[in-house]
Amino acid sequence: MSQVIVVFEDDVNIYFARQLISEKLQSAKSAIPDGLSAELGPVSTGLGEIFMWILELNPDSPRKSLSEKEQLQYLRRIQEFTIRPRLKRLPGVAEVDTNGGFNTEVHINYDPDRLRRFGLNVHEIIDALKDTGTSFGGSYIKSKGEQITVRSLVKISDLRSIEEIAIKRLPSGRNVLVKDIGSVKFESVPRVGGATFNGNETVLGTILMRVGANSRQVANLARKSLDTLNLPEDVHLKVVYNREYLVEKTIQTVAKNLIEGAALVIIVLLIILGNFRASLIVSLAIPFSMAIALKGMQLFGISANLMSLGAIDFGLLVDASVVLVENFLRRMGEGGGPLNPKQRFDLLVQSSSEIAKPVIFGLIIIMLVYVPILSLEGVEGKMFEPMALTVLMALAASLAVALFIVPILLYFTFRKRIPEKHPAIFKYIQKSYEPSLNFTLKHKKSALAVAVSLFLISVFTFLHLGSDFVPQLDEGDLVIGIIRDSKQNIDQSIADQKIAESIIKEFGEVDYVFSRIGTPESATDPMSPNFADTFVILKKDLSQWPKINGQHRSKSELFTAISKKLKATNPDQEVSATQPIEMRFNEILEGSRADITLRFLVPDLDKLIEYAEISQDALKDVNGLQSIEFDALTGLTKSPVLDIEIDPKKALEYDLNPSEVNQYIQSSLAGINTGTYFLNGIQIPFIFHLDESIRNDIQKINQLPVPLNEGGTIPLNRIATLNLKDKVTTIARRWAERYSAVSIYISGRDVASFVDEAKQRIDSVVRLDPGYNIEWGGQFKNLERARKKLLIIVPITLFGIFFLVYTMTNSFLQTATIFTSVPLGLAGGVILLFLRDMNFSVSAAVGFIALSGIVVLNSLVLVNSINQLFLEFGEPDRAIRTGALSRLRPVTMTALVAGLGFLPMAFNTGMGSEVQRPLATVVLGGLFSSTLLTMLVVPVLLSYVFKIKQVRRKKG
Repeated sequence: MSQVIVVFEDDVNIYFARQLISEKLQSAKSAIPDGLSAELGPVSTGLGEIFMWILELNPDSPRKSLSEKEQLQYLRRIQEFTIRPRLKRLPGVAEVDTNGGFNTEVHINYDPDRLRRFGLNVHEIIDALKDTGTSFGGSYIKSKGEQITVRSLVKISDLRSIEEIAIKRLPSGRNVLVKDIGSVKFESVPRVGGATFNGNETVLGTILMRVGANSRQVANLARKSLDTLNLPEDVHLKVVYNREYLVEKTIQTVAKNLIEGAALVIIVLLIILGNFRASLIVSLAIPFSMAIALKGMQLFGISANLMSLGAIDFGLLVDASVVLVENFLRRMGEGGGPLNPKQRFDLLVQSSSEIAKPVIFGLIIIMLVYVPILSLEGVEGKMFEPMALTVLMALAASLAVALFIVPILLYFTFRKRIPEKHPAIFKYIQKSYEPSLNFTLKHKKSALAVAVSLFLISVFTFLHLGSDFVPQLDEGDLVIGIIRDSKQNIDQSIADQKIAESIIKEFGEVDYVFSRIGTPESATDPMSPNFADTFVILKKDLSQWPKINGQHRSKSELFTAISKKLKATNPDQEVSATQPIEMRFNEILEGSRADITLRFLVPDLDKLIEYAEISQDALKDVNGLQSIEFDALTGLTKSPVLDIEIDPKKALEYDLNPSEVNQYIQSSLAGINTGTYFLNGIQIPFIFHLDESIRNDIQKINQLPVPLNEGGTIPLNRIATLNLKDKVTTIARRWAERYSAVSIYISGRDVASFVDEAKQRIDSVVRLDPGYNIEWGGQFKNLERARKKLLIIVPITLFGIFFLVYTMTNSFLQTATIFTSVPLGLAGGVILLFLRDMNFSVSAAVGFIALSGIVVLNSLVLVNSINQLFLEFGEPDRAIRTGALSRLRPVTMTALVAGLGFLPMAFNTGMGSEVQRPLATVVLGGLFSSTLLTMLVVPVLLSYVFKIKQVRRKKG
């Protein structure tokens, strides 16, 4: 079998792509050998495996007395002809795949010795059995006013009917029947795959979801359909994997984060604003903004999931409203006496106009920083683009709410002046801040030195942070890949897998275990028979996990323990760990399930194997390596091959040509379809081939009777030589260039630093000939692509923001001062990542992007206030002190609500929280450092800016 994978650009319509491939296949049809055909795979992806089940016989089933093979044939028929048709018609289902069991066939197994006895050859038998059981139409006839359909057939009612078919009439008058030359019995298609469950062989079904469908909805439909399916009473169906569970859990995590974040934001608003009505008005920005954002998601076809809602911070959604309401309350507290409607309107307009410009600019800036995320390509683009679009829609909605809805609510809610209240917590903050501000303004150089030192420390820390593509999502289960000797057949692999599952099931953390071995029926995931995907489904209630030395084992520790036991049973097998979605995700990235893939692009097969073996030896002791092996999907593998080499000259001596001999060998060993049998309405083919006892004996194959054109036979060894050798049976190519791949699984170390060390090792031991190449792939490759893209787009975006701020301040120095908050914020984010032992990832990069917009907004509000007071007072020092103190509450409030909105994400341990955690950690750390340093360092820098302006004014 050969599998060709064609990768199109992301914006190409999948059905248009399939049409192009169909046309190319049609034009290449003439080049494909007879008997072979090219078929397109289902309209699905590697992540389409969303629902799996197994079939078992009930303990009281009468079929329990049958052989295991007969039981599996029965289960397979139920899977193929009862379950599969029912599920294939569900919306969103591209294919229903099957692993395990036996596809039933009727085998007519001939014995060569019996053929000789009756003077028969294979061709005579095939001709006699051709189209047995097949109906031929004879159109219709008219008789007595009726239309009668005509058909002709050899009627087959049971296996005995086949045995009684006459093949030849002997001179003695006796008929030679099928039962005289061999046996007739129910057998199966030679299988290339299997399935097991808890140490027993089974039939495993899998739903492949159509591209673009919703996994939660499709899995839900499948579950409901199976619940109402009428199966035979002696058959039990057990769902063993349901993506719906993971989706539900991640949605619960997101919902929990959003609810807790909203609650924290509202509590902070109540505490710091000190006015219930004002806090309520600000809080209304959350539902209004989210309603508009959710409608936008619906229009753009974005589903509500971990990624699309993962960066929503209710603190950001109320930022604009907070600043507007806080300034309104401050203005309302000035003066006394009642306000008539016009005065109230004028006051509202005045307070809103004072901060409208910085608020609008600030929100636009926060929105702009998300634009680089939309430029990400490949998998990272698909992951984070929905997040960026959702945040952009929510922020745009929050700005509209702040400008058009909040002022109206303020106008009708507050009809008279109210004294400005400073809650106790804010009084404490102000009491601590004022002397700190005075101290920094007196010791300006020391304050700047501290800020610069913090930034330099963060740069040093960042350079020593590990790097991963995205944080590993804990799916709650394990997939253990087991690779055995490449010479092993499917039966031996299944036997070994039963033992492996029995070992794994002994661990108290394991609920149940199931596996698929080799290639499934649809061949969408071709694997050698020696490879097994072992799905280890863990108990979801951690209290049921046994304690080792007083505590529960982690998943990593559990795999280590399982691996040791498996290796102790079979030291030659290679064991690696991944997860159901992670496994397929890595395949999508690079065609390999490993974290990192090392590829050698070399035309020589022997060199390919040599380089792969050298690299395995060189990397086996690198720190962080979990396992290293030939790639199970694309790596070169050797297995026994029996070559029957026909000598054309010797064949010609018997008036035979090689083609005739090849056809005979194919029909004898592979079998040939000679008819059809119907079992309970199920079409089952007749397959004519050698008796299995002869077919599996190489010495007897050597003596096979080759039919001669003039009658009689000769042994195969007279015209052919049999050679049994180990040969390469799996070859991978990319753009028609051969390559070998080594799969590398890591644990406890980041991808980037591992690859850096691994590259040095490989460069020191592998000497490639000219024209040969090495490639590193996997998550590392995508991380590098995302990093390079962001290094271009982010600076361009920051420059655009710089220009936007400049148009507002009309001062390069003040704009530069505002932008100092960015490195001060990044410093806190980096340091908190380090303290929490987290690696840099695309998720963390998104956090840095979001952070830069928030901190620029806070600095902008502060600088704008100081500028207004400078115009009013004309004294720089007084304007700086008064402006900093007056803006302390809104800056503190916006930082607090933004930070607390991310707080649940940073510390949540629910399923899916791993992706959000780095993003939230960066924002929290950055907000803390930037707010603290912005309120202290920016005033210091502004004092220098005002001095420079005064000097220039004097010179001018």
